[in-house]
Amino acid sequence: MKFCAQAFPGTGGSHAVLVAVPEASWPGVRALMDKSAEKHNNYLTLDVSLPHKPRSTGPKSQSAHLHGHLQQLGRHLGYSMEEIKSVMKYDCIEWPRHQITFKGQIYLVPISEADASSAVESAAIEWCHMRSAEFAIMLVEE
Repeated sequence: MKFCAQAFPGTGGSHAVLVAVPEASWPGVRALMDKSAEKHNNYLTLDVSLPHKPRSTGPKSQSAHLHGHLQQLGRHLGYSMEEIKSVMKYDCIEWPRHQITFKGQIYLVPISEADASSAVESAAIEWCHMRSAEFAIMLVEE
């Protein structure tokens, strides 16, 4: 479940976050809160991020458009789908990254496609168009 929230800076080291739950989502949230009270001492895990326009999914979506282009590029250039997708995530300047630390080293890792906004997917599609022009590959909308 995803909701919008507003943060309120407090004083003395205490701060608050107000989460507005739509009426239709309340039964599910209430069930989570009840389960939390029984098993987790009333704690819930919240993931916090900036709001973004979600990407489209399904047939004829941006996601399908991107995957079609990536498959065609990979096929023409001799790369698997996963390989060409990884290259795109690292090469597409607009693809967001997050920082992880592993064995004391800091790495900037591309975000998951599931977390990409429609604006990021548009940039990735444009990346495919630019690479296809660079390698003289005719992309077909499948």
